[in-house]
Amino acid sequence: MLSVGVQTAPDSQPNAPESVVVAVMELQPFVIRDGEDYTGFSIDLWRAIASQANLDCTFLPGDSVDEQLAAVQEGRADLALAGISITSEREDPFAFSYPYFDAGLQILIRRNLTLPLLELLATAFSPAVLELVGIMILFILVIAHIFWLIERRDNPDFPRAYLPDIMEAIWWSAVTVTTVGYGDRTPRGGISRVLAIIWMFMGLFLIANFTAGVTSVITLQRLNGEIRTVSDLAGKQVATVSGSTADDFLRDRRIPARWVDSIEAAFDLLTQQQIEAIVYDAPVLDYYATTEGQGLVEVVGSLLEVERYGIAVPPRQPAARGHQPGFTGGD
Repeated sequence: MLSVGVQTAPDSQPNAPESVVVAVMELQPFVIRDGEDYTGFSIDLWRAIASQANLDCTFLPGDSVDEQLAAVQEGRADLALAGISITSEREDPFAFSYPYFDAGLQILIRRNLTLPLLELLATAFSPAVLELVGIMILFILVIAHIFWLIERRDNPDFPRAYLPDIMEAIWWSAVTVTTVGYGDRTPRGGISRVLAIIWMFMGLFLIANFTAGVTSVITLQRLNGEIRTVSDLAGKQVATVSGSTADDFLRDRRIPARWVDSIEAAFDLLTQQQIEAIVYDAPVLDYYATTEGQGLVEVVGSLLEVERYGIAVPPRQPAARGHQPGFTGGD
């Protein structure tokens, strides 16, 4: 892996701290900018290393991992750190320290803030539920007319006039199929009673089928509206940071995404409801969900891809910077 050594110029003091330029980018909670100073997990780790190695560091800010790595590659910085994932593509032009943080990619979505009553009303007037209600009403009307035609001659509970007396039959049909059975209207003929028994048993089936249908509609609406795994991202509006490992992950799986320059821009898009999900480094998403985004967003699903963070340095120390600390690759 990587070993860090300090090269001291002949004219330097033996115990004088050597100067190191560190390329950083703000990536909470690893790098947090506080005015002109920096804090965070990665910063604290590097300062502990610099203290033991007698190094004096200067931070070179950047806006992306690509900018950080370019600064190291061009010799403007000695190393880069924040939340830089160690990948096979990056190990060719750079050397990396031992991994200091196990991470991975995850999905961030908005919390469902819909009121239960509004959600219930939306379900009640959905096409699938209205279709079930229509079928139930059709059965009630058909049975009501059959029953009225049979009973209207000999049963005073069901007068002969069609309107408004058909409503009496509809009332009886409705309360019977729902197994309520108030008893204010009762069949008297033998055929009518047989029909009533059949209608009661049919009611058990129809109500059970209606309940199961509504439950299925509610379940499907919840499943279709929620994002939990990478397969749920299909057809959804997704965002990630351009040039990140999450960018590569989505491109490899041919998942269209909206690319932004910073994760903060992606957070803004999500809270403003311009996108439906963010795919990015899990620790960064977790930190945002428990701080600024608390109550507004949530991290869902398991890790999509395991990653490890490391400190990126040049594979060899350039001769032009011989007065500064050298970083050499090694096991």
